[in-house]
Amino acid sequence: MIRQQGKRFSDDEKRMIVQEYLNIGGRCKQRIMDKYGVRGHCTLLKWIRKYSDGKQIIPETPEEAYERLMKEEKRQRVKKAEPKPAVVRPTEAEIAKDQEINRLRTELERERTMTLALNRMIDIAERTYEVPIRKKSGAKQ
Repeated sequence: MIRQQGKRFSDDEKRMIVQEYLNIGGRCKQRIMDKYGVRGHCTLLKWIRKYSDGKQIIPETPEEAYERLMKEEKRQRVKKAEPKPAVVRPTEAEIAKDQEINRLRTELERERTMTLALNRMIDIAERTYEVPIRKKSGAKQ
């Protein structure tokens, strides 16, 4: 099931929708929801409880107004601060370099595995035949 993204309403828009709902006498809740694209069967009822006393709109308090202004300023700062990243496509030379790096990494891993296998074979041979095979460091020649 695909979830659809709902529209976001500002406090002023919510108050206006609730005011219209109250003006028509509290009837046709579905018509108001369809008109403004309000989703969710309880959304309008929550707004009515929050923004009205049942008969009229509760005026916005100074604290709510200040909070709304601060949120709006923050949104504006965030929009200005985040420039959209430019789409940069790699050139053919960069693609070739990446392919060469991947090839060399694979080859290095193969060589490391081979070295590990050879060292284990030498260890097994030294234990089996009780003969030192590796050259001792610092030994005179």
